Amino acid sequence: MLQRYRGLRKEIYVLFYGRVVTSMGAMIWPMMTLILTNKMNMAASDAALLLLIFGLGQMPFTLFGGVLADRFNKKNNIIICDLITVISYAICAIIPLSTISLFFMFTASAFAAFEHPSYQALLADLSDSDEREQVYSLSYLGMNLGFVIAPALGGLLFEHYLPVAFLLTSIATLSSTLLIAILVKDIKRRESKQDNIYEQGSGDLSVWKVLKQNPCVALFIFIIGASTLVYTQLNFLLPLNMEQSFGVDGARYYGLLSSVNALVVIAATPLFTTLLARIQDTKKLRLGLALQVLGFTMFMFIQGILWLHFVAIMIFTFGEVIVTLGMAPYVSRRIPALYRGRMSAVEMVFRNLFEVFSRLGVACLVELITIVQVWGLIGIYGVALILLITVLIHMDRRYYPLLQRS
Repeated sequence: MLQRYRGLRKEIYVLFYGRVVTSMGAMIWPMMTLILTNKMNMAASDAALLLLIFGLGQMPFTLFGGVLADRFNKKNNIIICDLITVISYAICAIIPLSTISLFFMFTASAFAAFEHPSYQALLADLSDSDEREQVYSLSYLGMNLGFVIAPALGGLLFEHYLPVAFLLTSIATLSSTLLIAILVKDIKRRESKQDNIYEQGSGDLSVWKVLKQNPCVALFIFIIGASTLVYTQLNFLLPLNMEQSFGVDGARYYGLLSSVNALVVIAATPLFTTLLARIQDTKKLRLGLALQVLGFTMFMFIQGILWLHFVAIMIFTFGEVIVTLGMAPYVSRRIPALYRGRMSAVEMVFRNLFEVFSRLGVACLVELITIVQVWGLIGIYGVALILLITVLIHMDRRYYPLLQRS
């Protein structure tokens, strides 16, 4: 299975390590609610509001990072952002927890958002159009490896050694930064003969005019943003459901489900990258979302049956992996390469907006109806999105005939 990742440029493997390491920030962020309430004695409502502000505050950094990714050296953008992140986490390790610590934690998260468009665009620049799925798949695998390792380590350090968690995150990020600075030497975009015809063109238009000229890309970005409402329930509605169904054991069972999710992602990503290589991006997106919706809709009928919860989460996770394989290379294959950073930023902002407001919307629904009924509404919503993806598939054939696979 891992043979699928052979033969890529060495810079891709360096960025893979960078993705693993930058995901080590997950050592801190899953614990943020506990840091705010347990360590800083903040009320739960105040902590929720602060995290909402953190999330919204990242969006301008993402958009501005997209502009700079298309105008300046992407490698240098990444190095500068990583160094700021390294310094911010190091300061958090040295000083007592306080409002100043929160400022530096926000700074670290903001510059992680700032560098994201450069990272995504650089992966595309360093790969052929036909390699792009393997490249983004490898990056996704690296991110999830970091997510498996970091929260477990962070949990061990939280109670008595929280500064060590900040310090380890800083050191790990610094090691990635040094490798990128030393080994990623050729960051020029590959010549046009490796790009498909849709990736060629000048960068004279605004990103909004490019979206207007490419309605498939605009619809795709909307669908990806809207589908975030489904995915977000893995970390929002599901833990509430587990607590309601299993009481004091709910949190422990939810932790096990989360571990299964991460492990299945790691195992299934190289497998599905190979098995689904010849399937069109948009069809992967439809299949993946259908599996996600199926997995979550199962929760309507399996309340209190623990082993079926693991079956449902595995089905959901298979869908998560397939959605990612279809989603990651879609935009980069259909717009001029000079817009990759800005498009990545727009996509990320749409996803963040839907994530923030979907949490608020689902929270309101839980107050009005039962959790089982909410799962049903999410299923109906997911089916509507699947129908919308079917419209996208037909539009894509008309607008991008050269990308269609037999």
